Amino acid sequence: INITSINSNKKNTTCPLKHNSNYNCIPYTINHEKLENGKYYLVSDIQQECIITNTYDDEIKLKTNNNNPINDEITKLIRNENQTIYIHTQNNNNTYLIYDTHNIKPTYNMINDENYILKLKIY
Repeated sequence: INITSINSNKKNTTCPLKHNSNYNCIPYTINHEKLENGKYYLVSDIQQECIITNTYDDEIKLKTNNNNPINDEITKLIRNENQTIYIHTQNNNNTYLIYDTHNIKPTYNMINDENYILKLKIY
């Protein structure tokens, strides 16, 4: 899986929705090939609403942590071969855009390296 943290650098990112410091807004370039070869997920430490926009002012609102891929929603925003989308979240949490090519269906615990140990005794 490929993990992109949605924590913007306020000095280098201009939000097309003119969000203030209460939001994290990052640009992300995407294309049809990536959408066909893997699945995108929005994963966060709390469930929240997230906004995805493109450079044409199209907008989609989604909820994080619903464990469903967001490829269909992203496809609605792509008009060019390499489309820049912007992901907007409130900054009171940790949110990630996950690109999964192996059908893992990532969760927040997987991203934050929480490990679980199973002890198995075979008699």
